[in-house]
Amino acid sequence: MACPGTGWNGRAAGGYRPIALIVAALLFCAMVLLPVPRSLIGLVEQADPPGYNLSGANTETIVDSVNFHKNPEAFEAGLESGGPGEPANGLESSEDVARRAMIMVAILVVAALL
Repeated sequence: MACPGTGWNGRAAGGYRPIALIVAALLFCAMVLLPVPRSLIGLVEQADPPGYNLSGANTETIVDSVNFHKNPEAFEAGLESGGPGEPANGLESSEDVARRAMIMVAILVVAALL
């Protein structure tokens, strides 16, 4: 006879944990592989967004703030070369910043599930 807390074959029963891990992995993969919503790109491009404190000199958007913190020299060079438009070498585009935000939300959701 098997001990309590074991499966029919004498091994420890897994419970719901393997299923929760599989669901969390599928949810994370789905959020990473989905295209970035235009509304999220619009939010990171919005000037002085509500609920977000921009830090750094000459930062007007979330993209500017992220680029200022990641690579201040390239950010300053980008400002001197003409401002907005295509991101300069070493700077992230608004779609890259929105993708990183989406991945951070996916990590938060998976952590809440587990």
